[in-house]
Amino acid sequence: MSDRQGWVTVYGPCVLCRQMFAFHPHHVPSTPVNGVREPMCESCFRRVQAAQRAQGIPVTPEPPPDAWDSMPESEL
Repeated sequence: MSDRQGWVTVYGPCVLCRQMFAFHPHHVPSTPVNGVREPMCESCFRRVQAAQRAQGIPVTPEPPPDAWDSMPESEL
């Protein structure tokens, strides 16, 4: 058995700003659009949280720390 671990980097456009970004598909914040979960980049996620705070509504919880990182190939 090998000690080596591979990584997978997933890229896609942010649901809000449409900029391409890398993310962990199981941990990235997402929102449903036409029944499909679409990923959100960290900048937009932070803006959403700030808007929620300003509006006095519940703030979306923090995602796992690796939400915008590559994922271990073992999680495929």
